[in-house]
Amino acid sequence: MRSPGSGADEFAGSFGAGEQTVTDDTRVYFDGRAVGLVVTAAGWQACGTTLSALRNVVHAMRGWPTPLGVTLNSGTGPLFTADGDCTDAAVGAQLDLLGGQVHEFAVRFGAPAPSVRAA
Repeated sequence: MRSPGSGADEFAGSFGAGEQTVTDDTRVYFDGRAVGLVVTAAGWQACGTTLSALRNVVHAMRGWPTPLGVTLNSGTGPLFTADGDCTDAAVGAQLDLLGGQVHEFAVRFGAPAPSVRAA
């Protein structure tokens, strides 16, 4: 458990060299960002419930969830090899489509201007 006062600085420092963080971004939360959601759960009902909850979280944090949210039922067996290769062609196609939606949004809309706050 973290002590009060720890948090953002500790979190930002936990990334390895060369990894990107959003600590220097002036936008609030996910403002103006497309957020692709991938859910893994042991059962389809859990997948759907979790995806719905994550969509609500993204909206609450001013983000735009992509139209496609990918749900992966881990109860059906391994979906990836030890090397990270997808073993299911349908899952691979869904992940490609999700990545395309996030990319398309970023290219089409770009980063919005920072929010103006009233004094």
